[in-house]
Amino acid sequence: MIDDPIGAFSGGHHMWWIVIGISVWLTAWVPAVAQNLAQQQSAALKDIREAAADICDKVSQEGQHSETKLSGDVEAKLNGVIGKVVNLGIGGDAELQEEEHKGVIQQELATVLMHTADCRKDVFDQLVRLMIPPPPPPPQPPPKVPAQRVVGWVVTFSPKEQGGGAFREFPSRTCVVKTPGAIDIRSLLPAGLSARNVFVPMTATTDHQVVEAGRWVYYLKITGAPTSYTQCTNFEVQSDGVPVQIGGSVMPILTGTSLSTDKSVGIELSKGMHTLTVKLACYFQGGQFPVANLTLKPPSGQWRPPTLGDFTVEKPTLPDKPPSVVPDAPCVD
Repeated sequence: MIDDPIGAFSGGHHMWWIVIGISVWLTAWVPAVAQNLAQQQSAALKDIREAAADICDKVSQEGQHSETKLSGDVEAKLNGVIGKVVNLGIGGDAELQEEEHKGVIQQELATVLMHTADCRKDVFDQLVRLMIPPPPPPPQPPPKVPAQRVVGWVVTFSPKEQGGGAFREFPSRTCVVKTPGAIDIRSLLPAGLSARNVFVPMTATTDHQVVEAGRWVYYLKITGAPTSYTQCTNFEVQSDGVPVQIGGSVMPILTGTSLSTDKSVGIELSKGMHTLTVKLACYFQGGQFPVANLTLKPPSGQWRPPTLGDFTVEKPTLPDKPPSVVPDAPCVD
């Protein structure tokens, strides 16, 4: 219970003004930080320009006699400007203080001084490259989903009962699974499917929008149901229609404590759209077809689940209707 509602309101009122004050301070702080960084970089460039002039004046008087070692006076001037840039703290200053990195700068500067035709410009350019870190690249926007496409997989499958008193064969179905990181057709199987001895061959296809050329790794984990006995006779991964991994009969039976199996596939891909296909054919019980989960590893990144811009497919259409007519149901029978 609040004993002093007026005081409580007053405290909240003061807190509100504190929040507003912090927001205003942050709004002013962000451009101030950018302005301060620009000022630091401008000061560093001024120091480097002056050092380049001093170094070149000294070399014009004494000459440069080695491609790997600077004279004592030139090395002193170089160490002086390194110290000034470090004190400005514009980034990369910790590396500049390392003796190994200083040695690299000294050696490269000695080479420039031996062969330059425009001393001040060449020394300035070399010192800027070695002492001032380049700006970070702008963040890349996530891939956009192209028009007339949906996120996920187009899956075609043909259920067939194989025993237990039921031997029906169902028509082939083509459905969209709108989860980019998982191929799960359990909710799309026909109603009333036998709980025993069912065989389903499945082909799932999607288009991978590759934004970075190089080796992409696809990690596929096939997980069965605890209530089902699952034996897969075919497990194949294709890239642009070419098989790159075939599991075949080596896949273990998924039952009891062994409920999953996995495969990793590495593929060299160029930028652009590439078709990825997963084929899986399994006998199972309990009406629980296994689920295929997928994780990606880009050429220069870490493992991650597929995002909305990675895997897209063209919207399925009815064969006897215009392409603009998309069925409300997830499947086109």
